[in-house]
Amino acid sequence: MRKLTICALITSIFTFSVITKALPENDKEKYSFVRTEKTLAIYPFIGSYLFEGNQEIDSNAIIGLGGEYWFNKHWSNLLSFAYGEFDSGKYYPFLSTSVKDSSDSYLLHYDILYHFTPNEFMPNNSWPDQLIPYVSLGLGLLVIDHDFMIDNDYPLVNYGSGFDWFITKNISFRADLRHMISIDDCNNNLNLTCGLVYSWDFKKPKKIDKGKLDDDNDGVINELDQCRSTPLNVKVDKCGCAPDNDCDGIKDYQDKCLGYPTSQHIVDKTGCPKDSDSDGVADFEDNCPFTASGFSVDKMGCPADTDQDGILDDKDICSNTPNDMKIDKHGCLVKFNKLKIDPLSINFSLDSSEIPLKYYGQMEEISKILKYYPQTEARIDAYTDDIGPSDYNLKLSEQRAQKVKSFFIDTFGLNPVKLKVIPHGESDPIADNSTEEGRQKNRRVIITLANVSF
Repeated sequence: MRKLTICALITSIFTFSVITKALPENDKEKYSFVRTEKTLAIYPFIGSYLFEGNQEIDSNAIIGLGGEYWFNKHWSNLLSFAYGEFDSGKYYPFLSTSVKDSSDSYLLHYDILYHFTPNEFMPNNSWPDQLIPYVSLGLGLLVIDHDFMIDNDYPLVNYGSGFDWFITKNISFRADLRHMISIDDCNNNLNLTCGLVYSWDFKKPKKIDKGKLDDDNDGVINELDQCRSTPLNVKVDKCGCAPDNDCDGIKDYQDKCLGYPTSQHIVDKTGCPKDSDSDGVADFEDNCPFTASGFSVDKMGCPADTDQDGILDDKDICSNTPNDMKIDKHGCLVKFNKLKIDPLSINFSLDSSEIPLKYYGQMEEISKILKYYPQTEARIDAYTDDIGPSDYNLKLSEQRAQKVKSFFIDTFGLNPVKLKVIPHGESDPIADNSTEEGRQKNRRVIITLANVSF
């Protein structure tokens, strides 16, 4: 058993060393990793034979050699021979127990294999060219050389599957798993092997007619081939080019959106409608083709406008801006010094402090600025005409200013600290008090906004 283990170890090291010397990536395109007719190969392997639990035989390692011949690129037959040492038992009545002894064992089987080509196993050229899977079916014989066993020979039927991973044009790493069924007693065992397949192509080389060269093996000679680098096993037209049925500039074998009506739209390298901002909505349907990443969009490709200020969320730096205020391109309030707000002049009736209804709308706009610009203040200057005593007029102007201040506080909930009242009485007239028109202009309250620091 020690000799077998040493042989298996040497084979494993050799196998690993060959695998690590795989072809450079740019050399792989030179070869077709498919064995064809009249190809012969040898298959040195190591593995394990696993017995079913109801047999008094212990599973163990095996080592062997196989010979394989390809009829064509799909079908091959394999004859293999393996050796192992299995511990098998015999029942001794006088000991009332079973004693296991090491026995030389031999496994011979003949199999038919069907190999898939990459495009047949996985369409659309999405399977590695170097990986060739296969299925197998065969007959075999297991011989356990034990003097005490009644049945030394086990005829077998097996089936299984495996794969070849091509390292070079003629060398591949193979892994194989078989279900081994004993014909006599229907025991179910497993045979797992791996190793290297070395192959030689014995086909007579065909005389090359330079006028009929076909570099990409697509069935169209170079002289007529307008696409001389078509991948293997891709269907081409009479000009040697792969079809593009949806006319989007992407060949069918590369087109992941084949049949989608994209000919009138810009597509990406996979043949699908281009989606520049990767939001899941194609550019030709996207009303917002430059949405920043991380934002959910609607069916038109646009993110929400949470604060309804006209700036979409992905561009909105100030996400809670009121929607009835002036904002900049970033969704933030325009700076106060750029608003250019003129003072509001409110004219009053004779000897009255009631605010005329027509000024309510303008006062609401002022209240919004005072509310959303924390550094602003309103100065309320109140005046009267010169009819009546001056001390009475001073009190009247203060009543008018306080009336305006109370209106801001009670109606719009402004902070009283932001409202500064200054009564002037009949001083500082802006018109002639000798006429009714002039006196009307002098009965006024002026509201002026300023940017201050409290």
